[in-house]
Amino acid sequence: MYGLLLEGRSAADAVVVAQTDTIGDELLGEWAAAAERLIARFREPGSMARIVHHPAGDCAGETLAVMQVTEFTVHGWDLARAVGTDENLDTDVVDWLLLKLSPMMPSFETSGFFGAPSGQFGDDQSSQVRLLDLLGRRP
Repeated sequence: MYGLLLEGRSAADAVVVAQTDTIGDELLGEWAAAAERLIARFREPGSMARIVHHPAGDCAGETLAVMQVTEFTVHGWDLARAVGTDENLDTDVVDWLLLKLSPMMPSFETSGFFGAPSGQFGDDQSSQVRLLDLLGRRP
């Protein structure tokens, strides 16, 4: 989906791809190839400034990159929680996401992609707890 958006495709096109089962028999290899293609798109000159048409609204490629890192990070935590394994996230990534996401939260809260923060966790809590709560998770 994100690769299509960086190519200039519409939000509707991206949603169709996101909702289509494109997983074949070689899941790990296909995921690695898709990741390489996406990284290449983000590394293209001008990609961070390029305006893309995300389903949540138009945004710069840099915002799209933040959204992608957010998805991988939070869904990684979701998966760890679901299977009962280590839920600790990389502190540098969490701190970076808090810095990038905090000003974007008003638009995230109305997008329907994340739950609302509880508002119960202040600066005395770990960065991970604050990030997860900010994105509607209840750590």
